[in-house]
Amino acid sequence: MKRCLMVGLLLILFVFLTSCTPATEDANGEPVVEPVEPLTISEIVLRPEGQPGPEGTLRVPVEISLVVEAPQAEQVDFYYYPEGQEDAARLAGQGQGNEDGWWQLLWEVPEPGVVFTVEARARRGEEIQVSALQLTREDLAVAVPVSQRGTVARLDQLPDYFMARGWINENNILGQSGINLFTYNLERNAYRSLNITAWEVHLSPDKNQLSLVKEGGVYLGSLEETGQRFLWPLERDEQLDISGIRGGVFSPDGSTMLVWNEHEWDTDFFLVAPPAGDAVPLDTSLEGYFLTSFVGWADNNTLVFATRASRKKDGTREYSTGYRSDLAVYKIDTGRFNLITAADDGEFWEGLAVGEEGVLFQRQFPDNGRQTSGLISLDSTVLWEENLGRVLAADLTADGLKAAFLVEGMADQDDAAGEGINWPARLLVWEDDTLSLVADLSVGDSMTRPYWSPTGQQLLFSHTLTEPGNIAGTFRQNYVTLVIEDL
Repeated sequence: MKRCLMVGLLLILFVFLTSCTPATEDANGEPVVEPVEPLTISEIVLRPEGQPGPEGTLRVPVEISLVVEAPQAEQVDFYYYPEGQEDAARLAGQGQGNEDGWWQLLWEVPEPGVVFTVEARARRGEEIQVSALQLTREDLAVAVPVSQRGTVARLDQLPDYFMARGWINENNILGQSGINLFTYNLERNAYRSLNITAWEVHLSPDKNQLSLVKEGGVYLGSLEETGQRFLWPLERDEQLDISGIRGGVFSPDGSTMLVWNEHEWDTDFFLVAPPAGDAVPLDTSLEGYFLTSFVGWADNNTLVFATRASRKKDGTREYSTGYRSDLAVYKIDTGRFNLITAADDGEFWEGLAVGEEGVLFQRQFPDNGRQTSGLISLDSTVLWEENLGRVLAADLTADGLKAAFLVEGMADQDDAAGEGINWPARLLVWEDDTLSLVADLSVGDSMTRPYWSPTGQQLLFSHTLTEPGNIAGTFRQNYVTLVIEDL
């Protein structure tokens, strides 16, 4: 009896163990081979981004970061050789990988003026996958700050996800957390909820009113009251796309605001005089131009726009997001809309901000991809122009005497905290033909422009930043707001 019981227990144990063991054979007794993910590699990404050059090449500075995604690779090596000389390929270096499958190499391009082919070779055992691009080094004379100025302070005790939206006065700022609006007092380090929600918000020049873009259209609100008045559109139009409603930007005297309705390839603009809400359409059409966007108010009668050409100067066209970009001015009293720049094919003018003296711009040239920034008057006179590098955001004081730029930093700036997730940037101030450094920063994907305070003595700037988490090897995205004084 005991022997039979023992045999029975052993049989049950054998069945249990075999049922828990992963099957290595199929029903026919053939070995089961687990599928292996194919070895893949992405296109090479450059940091900082290369500028378009002739025949598909990219123009880059001396030092760049080469980045690829190859999650199945055991190793990624970067090689380079002069165009057409593959037999002369040399190792630039071995990429440093992370757990997400991204590989990166900081590389110094050996000499200017030579078109190099760069290859990223992902390896897994005997398998190899290759990604390649062509680039050439261009040693551009970048304007160098001659001094450092300002005192930078990081604000604390802010609501989660807070991003600045402008100055109320020298001691109070307006901000947004998601769709919720808050004010923050710099002296008390305390915030107050306005109990108002909006997708987009703009302050009136006297800081007493708010324009609010939210579901249904544009509303008029206040810093002191929660009630809001619906402004636009008062009548539903079949051509009006409610999801494309934007704007609510006040004129300098606060008597008028610009609103607009974005479509796929262009935008309809309207002037609204609060609180009535009657809308006057603006004719911003120019023969051969599209994708018109608002830059800012120059004065109560003048608005500045950027617009793109839909065909080349010789009349030829193909599917494109524009062959060149110009700046244009609209005069309310006459209804005239005229270009103030005359870009060549491949040249792009971008409006960054507008003040009494003119338009702060960034300009990309054809062929060599060179970028400059400066100030152009409304009568088309370039007042100053310098190579500051690639501008990410900018602002101009109302009198046009001071400009603040956030520019993409050099690849060798320290970025240890975000392990390549953040990117280096420099906050610069231009005044009296002098460029000054305010701060070297690491910034994430989201940022505001650097807002000048009403007196032009302070700057306000918000950005995301990826920082180490509480658990080793983890990261979290934080929202950072800075105030810079003594400017």
